[in-house]
Amino acid sequence: MAVSYGFIPPSGIKPAEGADYTQILRTDDMARLRGPMFGLLAFSLYAVIVVAVSSLVRSITRAINDRGLSAEEYNRQASQMMFPEGMLAHHLGIISLIGLSVLLVWGLHRINPGYLASVTGRVRWRYLLACLLISAVVIAAYLGLVPLVTGTPVTIHPQPEFVWFAVVIVLTTPFQSIAEEVFFRGYLLQSLGAAMKTPWFGILTSALLFALAHGVQDPWLFGTRYAFGVLAALLVVRTGGLEAAAAIHVMNNVFTFGQAGLTGTISAVFTVSQVPWYTSVGSVVLFAVMAALCYLVARKMHLQTRVGE
Repeated sequence: MAVSYGFIPPSGIKPAEGADYTQILRTDDMARLRGPMFGLLAFSLYAVIVVAVSSLVRSITRAINDRGLSAEEYNRQASQMMFPEGMLAHHLGIISLIGLSVLLVWGLHRINPGYLASVTGRVRWRYLLACLLISAVVIAAYLGLVPLVTGTPVTIHPQPEFVWFAVVIVLTTPFQSIAEEVFFRGYLLQSLGAAMKTPWFGILTSALLFALAHGVQDPWLFGTRYAFGVLAALLVVRTGGLEAAAAIHVMNNVFTFGQAGLTGTISAVFTVSQVPWYTSVGSVVLFAVMAALCYLVARKMHLQTRVGE
């Protein structure tokens, strides 16, 4: 590649013909430096932006109803998802990453942000809906089998204010899950992927940042999240877009938060820092099954996996 646009390329740049998803931002020689630099910048902004937006939302909700608590105590309990507005604040903070990703691709890389969705520059809706259905069926079957295998029945004990938690889960969890995919399997995978021709650098590094972003955790939980990041990123590369990874993430979070709401464990789900080995292995197998099925559907639909195919 003999073209160099400088540190900030001109507007209207298009991905190279034949580029896979990880190479979409590799538009010139400078992209090998520009991509990782901006990717690490974005990751450094991740916590700042999420925390700032979440704190702003909590300040607004406390002004509306402080629940008779001091500001410090309200923020502590809300940040532990003990109130539905705490979950709302957290989700809106994560959702803001969509805007950050779009601004970075458009403003710094000067490429149509539609290429965050797929190598076609748009969302492939039929495939997305198919993957949502696959994920929902597989996760529902998994959740139904676990109590039978372990001999531990699920006890229904709804979270206080469950109705409001349910509203937040239904309305915001899909967008929160998609935002994480747009940022980690979208922007970070593409920006880091621009550093090398092999997709594996972007896949493994973006998965590492995804796992690290979840804070303090034991090796099994870290491994679970890292494995999900690798599987999701590999699925993005093999299918040419975010649809399958986003669908799996959406359904995983909706079912997880929904079950937690029905069993009164929402705070525990959000603050978990360790899991037993068998939970980790079971989760990774579940992710792998969904990824494999979504990949087979992509092959059946003959999806485009490179730019301009």
